[in-house]
Amino acid sequence: MRTGRGHKAANIAFDQAQALTQLAATPDILSVQGSLLLKAAIAAATTGESQSANSYLSAASTTAKQLGRDGNHCWTGFGPTNVALHRVHVAAELGDLDEAVAMAQAVKIHNVKLPDWRARFAIDVAAAHAGVGSFEDSLTYLHLAESTAPQELTAIKSVSLTVDSVINNGTDRLRRQAKELSERLEQSA
Repeated sequence: MRTGRGHKAANIAFDQAQALTQLAATPDILSVQGSLLLKAAIAAATTGESQSANSYLSAASTTAKQLGRDGNHCWTGFGPTNVALHRVHVAAELGDLDEAVAMAQAVKIHNVKLPDWRARFAIDVAAAHAGVGSFEDSLTYLHLAESTAPQELTAIKSVSLTVDSVINNGTDRLRRQAKELSERLEQSA
């Protein structure tokens, strides 16, 4: 995906997930299979292939239901909550911002055990809110990400675009808060 071959990455991840269907459906196998399907969905989304991305998400959702709970088998963190996080990310990646915002409301954030995943989710939701003009909500989610795993704010490229969007379009109070956040990010980079 990082080399611009999202289509090929999606195919490889999906093919490997399909190969695992030949094995016994243990929690380890289901978790790896589900994680591969989520990677395929992200890869498809990066190339704008919404139908493929949503198909992979549906398959991952089915796998998560088969697994039956959130877990961390084979260090995947795979389960229903992880699928929900990816649904929000994929919707945002595809530009379906209203859908991303709506889906984010259904995510049970307390089920997300890893701080960096909570922060990434908050960053995705912040970007979606900024995209639909909800700048106060956008800043709220950026602050959530900052308080959860501040290193993620400097690691993810979309953060600066989201902060700039708030600075350029928010109220005076929101602009001031976004500029303060931007300065903190510059200092920590």
